[in-house]
Amino acid sequence: VGIISIFHALGRVAFGPIYDSCRRSISMQLVGSMFIATAIILFVAFKTHSLVLLIITFVLCGLSYSGIPPTNSAFSREYFGAKHYGVNFSLVNSNMIIASFGSVLAGAVFDYTGSYNSIVLLIIVFAVIGMLCSMAISHLESKEKYFKKIK
Repeated sequence: VGIISIFHALGRVAFGPIYDSCRRSISMQLVGSMFIATAIILFVAFKTHSLVLLIITFVLCGLSYSGIPPTNSAFSREYFGAKHYGVNFSLVNSNMIIASFGSVLAGAVFDYTGSYNSIVLLIIVFAVIGMLCSMAISHLESKEKYFKKIK
């Protein structure tokens, strides 16, 4: 858990400049890709009982999760402005309400199946959904810019 926390802190510092230079889409795609890589390596670590792969997973998990807070913060302000930033930022982060039940769900699934494989697959599914949402936002942005140009 200490490894996850250390890399979460380091990643937060790293993701701010990534958002500043690459903007929302690349930042979100990077976070989603890192979550998928984390889940795949975690699956392999469970199958092979590899401590080295598990440690790599902890590092990637910390880095993956660390991209969310700075991206959410910058996204909230950039897309919705500063006027109601506190409310908008809180709403963007309301996903944490659902996420807080993740460990309970993982424990229940493990108790029922004797394996975390379903949870690892669920992480991949949610990461892919997040990446698709990010691509949808990018598509809508490009359409909006196109229609502003032709007006």
